[in-house]
Amino acid sequence: MPGTMPGDPFYQSPAWKAMRARVLREAGYRCELCGADIRGFKANTVDHKVRRRLRPDLALERTNLWALCTHCHNAHKQAAEATGRDMLPPSGLPEGW
Repeated sequence: MPGTMPGDPFYQSPAWKAMRARVLREAGYRCELCGADIRGFKANTVDHKVRRRLRPDLALERTNLWALCTHCHNAHKQAAEATGRDMLPPSGLPEGW
């Protein structure tokens, strides 16, 4: 399933699967950063804005989740690693990225 992490039982839980479906549905199957259509196989990810390991209490909080295309998800991950931050601005990318 796109957007899951193999080996982590959280991503196989009924609660996560239901929330993931909700996020995609509410986003209209569009990337919340660039607006790309994310209906295709492996074209979508539901990502935590603040990493789950830092704030497990926000793991299923809708306001901490967003639907992303593969490109924006990868750019968001790279930006987080490059800046050393676990949370980025609402745009998902640092200014000037």
